[in-house]
Amino acid sequence: MTDAPSTLGFRDVDWVAEQLGLEKNTVYRYLNEGKLPGLQLGKKWLIEEQTLREWLLREQRLQTERRQANDWAETDLGAHVSPDGTVTILFSDIAGSSAMVQRLGDKGWQDLYHTHNGIVSASLAETGRSEVKSLGDGFMVGFESARQAVRSAIEMQRAFALYSAEHPELPLNVAQGLHAGEVIREGNDFVGRNVFIAALVAQQARPGQIVVSAALKELVEEAGEFQFDEGKMVEMRGLLAKQRVYQVVWQPVPAAPGAFAAILVDG
Repeated sequence: MTDAPSTLGFRDVDWVAEQLGLEKNTVYRYLNEGKLPGLQLGKKWLIEEQTLREWLLREQRLQTERRQANDWAETDLGAHVSPDGTVTILFSDIAGSSAMVQRLGDKGWQDLYHTHNGIVSASLAETGRSEVKSLGDGFMVGFESARQAVRSAIEMQRAFALYSAEHPELPLNVAQGLHAGEVIREGNDFVGRNVFIAALVAQQARPGQIVVSAALKELVEEAGEFQFDEGKMVEMRGLLAKQRVYQVVWQPVPAAPGAFAAILVDG
């Protein structure tokens, strides 16, 4: 923003219109509709410069979120079906999101959610996969490769751990679950029993954990790339028989100053 005469940090509509590249009538309309914060003195409007900067940052974040949402909605899941017709589904959920919204307020939660989305996007960038479906406080991703799905989950958890180490007052605790199987394609979405099971597997994960079904473990364990615990039998709502699930054993990356920022930049 360029310098201009001001009164106690306030700017007039002419200056704001020039800075934003908008018609003055548009600025007046935003002010009258409450879209742009300002102080009205008679027929004159004044806008505090610091408030304007914060408003611009907030609008930029909202636009980024809208673009991400559109990308998720337009993702063609058919591209993630393996040659034998199976798909690996990853469900991820931010733990304690409701309480965090109450504690942080809408603006604070929005900022944290943008950070979460940035981590997800950076972690998936190398795979060429996009977030399939936004679930409010999480997402669902479809992968052709089961091994790539587990790799991506580990990369995300490591990034969440780095962020939390640098921001202990505002940690990102995320639970993830994966399952693989044949699914039904419905438009640009996947539905069916195996999607349902993937969601149930994710419910078995605690914050910071990656839990997989026995079917997924069988697909990836032969390569010896991943480690798992001994597993446990659990009851899943809607399924008659108990199911065995396994926790992926992963190690966090040693924290270093600026490590989290480096992940986002590299991504």
